[in-house]
Amino acid sequence: MSMTDQVPESLQHFLFSIEDPRTNTWLVRYPLEFLLLSALLAVMCGADSFFQIALWTRSQRRWLETLIEVPEQTPSHDTYSRVFALLDASVLESAFSTWTRVLAGKVKGFVALDGKTVRASRDDETPALHLLNAWASENAMILGQMRVEDHENEIVGLPRLIQALDLEECTITIDAMGCQVDIAQAIVDQGADYVLRVKANQKQLHLDLIDLFDTLRDPPAQDQHIPHVFWEHVDKGHGRLEIRRAWATSRRDDIASLERWPELESVVLVESLRENLTTGEQTRQLKYFISSHRVKTQEQLEELARGIRQHWGVENKVHWVLDVQMNEDRSTSRRGSSGQILSLWRKLALNMYRNHKEETAGAKAKMMLAANDKDYLLRVLASE
Repeated sequence: MSMTDQVPESLQHFLFSIEDPRTNTWLVRYPLEFLLLSALLAVMCGADSFFQIALWTRSQRRWLETLIEVPEQTPSHDTYSRVFALLDASVLESAFSTWTRVLAGKVKGFVALDGKTVRASRDDETPALHLLNAWASENAMILGQMRVEDHENEIVGLPRLIQALDLEECTITIDAMGCQVDIAQAIVDQGADYVLRVKANQKQLHLDLIDLFDTLRDPPAQDQHIPHVFWEHVDKGHGRLEIRRAWATSRRDDIASLERWPELESVVLVESLRENLTTGEQTRQLKYFISSHRVKTQEQLEELARGIRQHWGVENKVHWVLDVQMNEDRSTSRRGSSGQILSLWRKLALNMYRNHKEETAGAKAKMMLAANDKDYLLRVLASE
């Protein structure tokens, strides 16, 4: 089955690289490329379930004929669900990462890794689908996803995701669950740096960092001053005052809990002070980190502190968008790989919208525009 030149060559290559899992291909009524492309376009127009994808495909038959050969009868929602369930999700995820590298170019800067649960995919017999996502803040792109199997947790899945991505010269940020020696080693092996948050799951390390930075910030008179770097930023606006401070010092040989971390160069404390200028309410938060980055100057510490803050872009710009604007958290798809691949299609759509700079609106508004203006949808498709 061929597609017209209105479908970009890189996207065609991506879709045609997926092997059809149906064995009796001579009995196949709906070519895989048609199912994949029509599902993607439907998701880009706001469809959030296989039923809505099938409905959109049926209603857009004439327009789809300008892009690809359309079967005599369009597929039912059960056809989409059944075929997506049979697909090898790992193959699609690998192809997705390759296609994203073509779209985004060289990935650099900070990459946040974090997990997300599709809550409605749970039933009495099946745990909810849990996916790890990689978000490149500078490129504003989702680099990849990987499923955490039902009997596993993120600690097992994170090294696999790291090994599957091209992360050379990037800095990987992970919350406290990912603060594991094996995960740090996997990052270093990929030619990347790490910034890992330390909490009570690394009990001795956490206590040692608390003691170190308490001494560093307020050294006893009899102690020698600990060499360190300090940075502060004050932001006032929208009825709120925020002060962010960061301290960093080099790896210390007298702290045994630091010895086993590969290529560790610095430890960091970030303090956040927030005050509601209307109510006077104040909050204070201290976060501790270990990093393979060497921090010797205030500029280096500022860059690291900003990268730490950007980590939460994976929550605000990926997970929140998927759940609130694309209804992922309400998706009940759990048949085989169907939910996993439908989530990947949402991320593919989100990447395409983020890559296309014509409109500055949110994902939901762009999907509405695409549903009503096929010329706009084609421009998004063609944006490479």
